[in-house]
Parts: sequence; structure tokens; C-alpha cells
Amino acid sequence: MKVAFHFEADYPAFKGSYGWPIMKEFFRHLLKLRIEPFSTKVFIGDLLLHQSSCRSEQDGNVTRMVFDRDRFDSLFKNWLQPENSIWSNLNPEKLECFLRANVFTLCLESIDRASTEALDGSLCDLDYYLGSHEVDDATAAHWTLYSHSLIPRFRITPCAASIFHERFGEDPKEYEDRALEQMLKEAGFFEIRYESLNGKFSIFDKYHDFNHARRVSEWKRRSGSLLAFIADNVVSQLCDAAPELGNKLWAALDLFERAETDEQYAQVSASCRRAIEYVVDCISPPLSGEQAGPFKLGQPQYRNRLLAFADAAKRSNTNIDLITVSTKSLAEQLEKLEALINKGVHAEVNRSESRRCLLRVILLFDDILSLKSNPFEIKDHI
Repeated sequence: MKVAFHFEADYPAFKGSYGWPIMKEFFRHLLKLRIEPFSTKVFIGDLLLHQSSCRSEQDGNVTRMVFDRDRFDSLFKNWLQPENSIWSNLNPEKLECFLRANVFTLCLESIDRASTEALDGSLCDLDYYLGSHEVDDATAAHWTLYSHSLIPRFRITPCAASIFHERFGEDPKEYEDRALEQMLKEAGFFEIRYESLNGKFSIFDKYHDFNHARRVSEWKRRSGSLLAFIADNVVSQLCDAAPELGNKLWAALDLFERAETDEQYAQVSASCRRAIEYVVDCISPPLSGEQAGPFKLGQPQYRNRLLAFADAAKRSNTNIDLITVSTKSLAEQLEKLEALINKGVHAEVNRSESRRCLLRVILLFDDILSLKSNPFEIKDHI
């Protein structure tokens, strides 16, 4: 999700050093946490609540910007409580700062919920930290204050930081900023690069407007419901034939959420394989001495048994349109998944690979469900 972190810019200890101490401390807190591997753009700047509430007035040949209290009240309300439900942890005791002080903001374009909560909790120890909340670009107030007003400044990963510049096709060395490089190195980044925006987020970018941002924001929110339905449907239907599946999936997810070392992430991959083997044992039990063509169907050959199950489902189902996965595509999915799982057995597996493994297992189970037009028979497990 897209999240904005807010700070009191004029905190006395900064002694007028605007924004730089905040960025350094923010990145230091971000990098010291063992959170989801990330690659995200970072937008920076002031939260322009007052400036965005002004209206223009013509006085002869002079145009003046005049503060509009009603417009401010409406903007503040929509900023604090946007149209859609969002994650938020703004400090209620410091909300007054948003009304009277300069608020410096760092907005991460993409960060997961758990990492957001961990980072927010770490920053709460800073006296000048005002809190954070999710940015809802489907709300005009959020688009105005964050996506439209803030400046794209960095792209960051756990080790490297890219400094954005707006010049087209020029040698990055022409845009070197030694002071900014030093700040990022002191924050903990090992490598500093330069990256051209090539007009993105500028007035020349035809996709940089509220309507496009609204559609992207709505897609993110609605696609989450779609993925949740797939996971729910998998557990609800497959647990009839494989009643222990819920426990196995829970164990794999619990391992993933608590994992801190590469060995623990490797265990997540192993748990995924055990879940697949268990489901195949339930829907296509091993057959001693029998073969499907040249392939054995014994206990170790769970992949062969799953492919044989798919072939049988295709032959017996008269409505081919109901079958969304062919044997070939299912085999390709298994190969990719096994390659990922085997990496966990024979090498280090990081968090992002473990997450990908979990997701692919769920999608594989959804493919298995698509092979049957009728529900699986409920197994006796009394």
C-alpha cells in the first residue's frame, strides 16, 4: 500500500536544517528493521494543507491567493477521513501540529501492512514524529496533498538508493549531489545511484492525473478482495477431501510471518511442498506397481499422480470449458514451484521468494479445483 509518514519540520533540535535530519533518521529506522524486501519510490515535501485551501482573487491587474477557511475545513476532513477505509496511526495528541506547524512528509509508493506497522512503531520514539496513514488516491484530497504536491526524490531498496533527476538523456555525473549522497550513506545505504524520471510525474506525463491515480487505487483495493476469495474458496472446497489442509497452510503462513533467518524461510518452502504432497495423496492416492504410461504412481511420485488426476478429469468431463488448466500448463506450474521449493532445500531462500512460494501454492490448489466440475467428496475424519 501507499503510506505517508509525517514529521514536525521546525523541531527546535534541527536548528533550521529543513528536512535532511528527518530523511536521514527515517531511512535509518527503515533499514534497521528486518522487514519485507522492498523496492519503492519515495516522495518528499511539505503537507500543503493551507496552500491547497487558498482561492484566487483578482484585485485589478493583480491576482492574489486568499486563504479560504471553508475550503480548508473540507480538505482537512477529507484528508483525515477519506472516502474509503484506510490504515491510519496519526498521533491524536499531535493533530494540532497539522494546523499550525510545517509538516514534512515522506511517502512510500509501495510497502506492505506489516512493514508499515513495524516502521511506524519504530518511529514513534521520535518526539517530532506525528504519525502515518495510508494514502487513498481515490480521494481527491489525498491526490492533491500527496501524489500531486510531493516531489519524487528517491527509489530505495534494502541496500541501494537511487536519486531521481529530471534531466533527459544526460550523464548522471552531471547531476551528482555529494551532500545528498553523504546523507544516504550515513543512513545506511551501501550504494548510491542516479536515475532519470524521463518526464514521469511532470506536466508532460499524460498518466499523472487524478482520474488515472483513482483507477489504480481502486484496482489495488478491489484486487485484494479477488485474491482473498481465491484463498477462501481453496480452503473451503479442498478441505472436504483434505481436512488437514487448513492446519498445513496455517503452519506455513505462521512460519513465514515469524521468520527472521534464511533457514526459517527455507522451512516455509518445505511446508509448502508438504501441503502439496498431502493434497495429492488425498485426491489421487499412491498406487503400488501401477503406472500412467511410462510414469510411476507410487508414494514419491506425487507430481505424476497429480498429472494423472488432471488427465482423468479431462477425459471424464464432457464440458471441457469448465477445465481451466491443461495438463501441460499444470506441469509447467509444478516445475516452477518445485524449482523454487528446491532452492529452499539446497540454498538460501529470502522472504520474497517464500512469499511467492505461498502464493503459487494457493494458485496451484485453485487450478486443481478447476479440474472438477463437481465438488470433492467429503472424507470421513471423525
